[in-house]
Amino acid sequence: MIDLREIGGRKLACWMNDDGFRPGRKTLVFIHGSGGSHTDWSRQFIPLQHLFYIAVMDLPGHGQSAKPAIAYTLPFASRFLGGLLDALGLDEA
Repeated sequence: MIDLREIGGRKLACWMNDDGFRPGRKTLVFIHGSGGSHTDWSRQFIPLQHLFYIAVMDLPGHGQSAKPAIAYTLPFASRFLGGLLDALGLDEA
């Protein structure tokens, strides 16, 4: 299920396990490359969803996330990843 979360004032599309985060369960965060989307990882994250807490996102400007008229740089994307981890309450992934 894709969930739209507001990160840094912009909507970010993120898919997470339906059963949610559980303490002690390792977390995997999948990040697509330039021009991709969360669907790029479906063959990997679907079989792993029973073993890990998984978060798969569409970076800003991709997939179902907001597409602001800005420069899409790695520092910009990393800020959004940090915001996503904070929003999910994850200290590490």
